[in-house]
Amino acid sequence: MYMKMAITVWNQRIAPVFDSARTVIIMEIRDGCETGRRSLDMDQMDPAGKAWLLRNEGVNELVCGAISREVEAMVQDQGIHVIPFIAGDMESVIQAWIGRQLDHDTYSMPGCGYRRRRRGQGRGWRTQGG
Repeated sequence: MYMKMAITVWNQRIAPVFDSARTVIIMEIRDGCETGRRSLDMDQMDPAGKAWLLRNEGVNELVCGAISREVEAMVQDQGIHVIPFIAGDMESVIQAWIGRQLDHDTYSMPGCGYRRRRRGQGRGWRTQGG
């Protein structure tokens, strides 16, 4: 299975807020293994531009910190599954995403428990064992 995942970063950690994130890492994953990675600058983009960029890059899933409901809807309208309210070291989060372990509280932003993080997550979210 082939997928493209986007993850917003700041200082090698998940950027705290997607809406103001300056950098996104686009990763290509094939059969559970990373096959490519590149960093893109989003510093001068408004939220609609960021959503368009992700769609244009062929991203299937976005992993990010906090995201406003309006911007989350923009991204989802591009056919991209959003996994919000994630925190932690970039490489640890990437490995957890590949291993389908992001539903653990370890990666939840402080104050954002499992239920809140999953809001609007009806499409495509896969939990461990399911």
